[in-house]
Amino acid sequence: SPLMDPEMFGMIAASLGMEFAIVKTVAAVCIGVFGGIVTHFVVSRGIITDTLKAAPAGCCAPGMNSRPDWNVFGNAAARSAFVNGAASNGWFLLRWMTIAFLLESLMVAYLPADKVVDLLGNNAGAIPLAVLLGVPSYLNSYAAIPLVRGLMDLGMNPAVALAFLIGGAVTSIPAATAVWALVRPRVFALYLGMAFFGALGAGYAYSAFLALR
Repeated sequence: SPLMDPEMFGMIAASLGMEFAIVKTVAAVCIGVFGGIVTHFVVSRGIITDTLKAAPAGCCAPGMNSRPDWNVFGNAAARSAFVNGAASNGWFLLRWMTIAFLLESLMVAYLPADKVVDLLGNNAGAIPLAVLLGVPSYLNSYAAIPLVRGLMDLGMNPAVALAFLIGGAVTSIPAATAVWALVRPRVFALYLGMAFFGALGAGYAYSAFLALR
C-alpha cells in the first residue's frame, strides 16, 4: 500500500505519464506478491516464529462499538471530523507539494544535466544508487513525484526513477518507523531486504522493457 493507490496513480499519470503509472502499479502488485510468498516461506519453515512486538497496554479504548457506523454525513460529529480531516490533509499536501515544486524548479535551473546523466542515466550502477538514495532523501510519495519529474527532465533514466520511487516509498523514515513499531527486528530486516531487492528487480525489469521496445 505505500507504493500505489488510486490518488497516487492519477498524480503519477499526470506528471510522469500513463505508462509509468501502469508500470509502477504492476511493480507494486508484483512486490506485494513477492513479499507475501517470501514471508510465508520463512514463517512456514520456522525461520521466523514470533513476528509482532508486545502490544502496549490499553491499546483499545473501552466500550468501543465493534460495528462501524457508515452513515458519516448523517451525524454532526462525524461530519465535523470529516471536514477537519479533509482540511488537515489538504494543508499537508499543499505544504509538501509547494516545497517539492520549488525544489524541482531549482534543480532544473541549477543542477547540471550532464551530472544527472552520469549518475542516474544508463550506467550499470544507477539503479542500485537510486534505491540507496531513496532511503534518506525520500520525503513522501506526493513530494517525490515533482522531484523525480525534474530529474527525468535533466536526463534521469525512467527505470532509475522507478527504482527510486519504489525503494524510497517502502524504506522512507515514516514508513520504516511505522513497521519498526509493530514488528520484531528480524521481521524488520526481512522487510527492508525485500524492499531493496524488490526495487532493484522492478528497476532492472523496466530497464529491460525499455531496451526491447
